[in-house]
Amino acid sequence: MIGASFDSTKTRLQELLARADGGKLQLPDFQRGWVWDDDRICSLLASVSVSFPIGAVMLLETGGESIRFKPRPLTGTHERLRQIAPETLILDGQQRLTSLYQALMSTVVVETKDAKGKPIQRWYYLDMKKAVAVDDDREEAVRSVPEDRQVKAFGGEITLDVTTPAREYAADLFPVNRIFRSADWRQAYNKHWNYAPEKIQLYDEFEREVIKRFEQYQVPVIELKKETPKEWNRTRTAISTSAAVREACGSPRKAQRNTSVPDSRTPSRSPGTREAAACLHRALLGLRVLDHVIVTRRSHFGQGHSLGCMR
Repeated sequence: MIGASFDSTKTRLQELLARADGGKLQLPDFQRGWVWDDDRICSLLASVSVSFPIGAVMLLETGGESIRFKPRPLTGTHERLRQIAPETLILDGQQRLTSLYQALMSTVVVETKDAKGKPIQRWYYLDMKKAVAVDDDREEAVRSVPEDRQVKAFGGEITLDVTTPAREYAADLFPVNRIFRSADWRQAYNKHWNYAPEKIQLYDEFEREVIKRFEQYQVPVIELKKETPKEWNRTRTAISTSAAVREACGSPRKAQRNTSVPDSRTPSRSPGTREAAACLHRALLGLRVLDHVIVTRRSHFGQGHSLGCMR
């Protein structure tokens, strides 16, 4: 029974990303690369910053005799990780974890795309004042900045310049790739403002309301053990995305608008696939992966609220 071959728990996001950074968590090679667009990454960051659920991830423990996949590291990690044997593989959640890794952990610019699908490169910041404002939507606090760290108007006028740390401090913009190593940035920020009480208070509130949420954020994790039956191998493409599982099982969420980006190839609809997907659906014990953070945030913040980050 597949139910005897998996565990469900919650794991800190920081721990999952650290495992990816060290090569212990990788992707199976059959997972094709897929880049999330800029707006979706902004929504994802905003959701985590308010402890809003972003859905479960599904992992597979390596070392099993029945199921073996060639691994590959997450996009954005160091090339040397190709020489490291992973402990677990990501079956569902590739885009979420890859996007979060690149934005929160990587020191290189994030490879993404605009609304028209054009490849772009972005750095992500949090506007500290907007992030702690009671009446502001947290998504309005997420800033997407081009590779050169300058935002320009149509006429070429520079409207935002964060090309140096000092300019980040002056603009009260916190780089999200420092979220798990913020102590040095905080010290330099306070020094830049000559330890002004109002700036110390601003950062204290930002740390309490935002940084701590990232540090404490937990992700529902479903981990298939290495003893998982070989029969599961035939349906791996059917269950590697939550949307496919729910569709095959006739979930009520099928009627909702689908703005999700699949994590792998579209599955076939054979009876065996449907049966296996339904079996897994029941085994998840209610830990369903959300269609996409934008769908859930739309219902959370209101249907009429604009989505996407500030630029």
